[in-house]
Amino acid sequence: MAQNSLIRAGYYLGRVSVLEGELLTKNDIERLLEVENIKEKMQILEETVFGDFIENIEDENDVERVLENYSRYFFQILSELTNRSVSRYFRLSFDLLNIKTLVLGLPYDKPSELGSIRPHFIQRAYEQKRWIELATDLDADVVPLETLSRISPEHIDDVLEEILHGSRLRLAKRSGFDLLTMLTKLEIDLSNIKAWWLKGKKHPKDLIEGGDINTHDFGTEEIYRIIKNRFSELAKKIDEKQPLLDSDLARPVVDLLDKYRYEQSNANRVIVFLKTKELEVKNVRLILLAGLNSYNREVYEDSVGYQYV
Repeated sequence: MAQNSLIRAGYYLGRVSVLEGELLTKNDIERLLEVENIKEKMQILEETVFGDFIENIEDENDVERVLENYSRYFFQILSELTNRSVSRYFRLSFDLLNIKTLVLGLPYDKPSELGSIRPHFIQRAYEQKRWIELATDLDADVVPLETLSRISPEHIDDVLEEILHGSRLRLAKRSGFDLLTMLTKLEIDLSNIKAWWLKGKKHPKDLIEGGDINTHDFGTEEIYRIIKNRFSELAKKIDEKQPLLDSDLARPVVDLLDKYRYEQSNANRVIVFLKTKELEVKNVRLILLAGLNSYNREVYEDSVGYQYV
């Protein structure tokens, strides 16, 4: 390896090692779960990397403002460590959030600025039905985007999830990070398992293509054996007729991240860190919203699901 490449690889590993030290620990999560009101949760977060971004939180809008400010910092790190495809991969959910706002006819005066597409372009493309342009910028299929303008509100999240996974899979493959592709395929499989379970173990018509489990298998007797071979804990819950919680479906993702966390490959270390950060922000959102309502941990602990690594 050339000297410059060695220096660059060493920089990435060193940078990620430092950033890993900023991740919330198991003890941090336990403390946040243990206290009930929002002020106590804020005090704990002020001792962490979130401390620079914590402001007075009185409602859900304040929670989103805090997390948007934090995410701005996170995306600065993202641009340092990765290529454009990875950056777009993690920003995509914010583009889709802006599209959801338009589809639902909600005020578009404060769209998220964290996506990779400028909000005013999304608005213009949506209002003028320029689906091909929008699909190109999102790395998405045109068909699900077109359906957004004519489906009922209860189906919007399903279509947006299909767009998210499809676009992320293309971006992951283009990024050159094999682990990112593995994670995306895994999340597609888990999303399809959830849909199959919610439909009473019947074949849902709107499964997402691209996972390692062929969507046609969900309509056969083989599907349980496939799930049991790959996800034994999920199969056990299905056997016992227990509900599949978000924490159950998150566990295989966390297990895969654990597997690659301490590899010396700077590529895998970067992806593990970025994906862990994404999960961490989801957890903090749940915890802060629970604090606004003074919920005790039993009410929402399964949703948090210990998605730390």
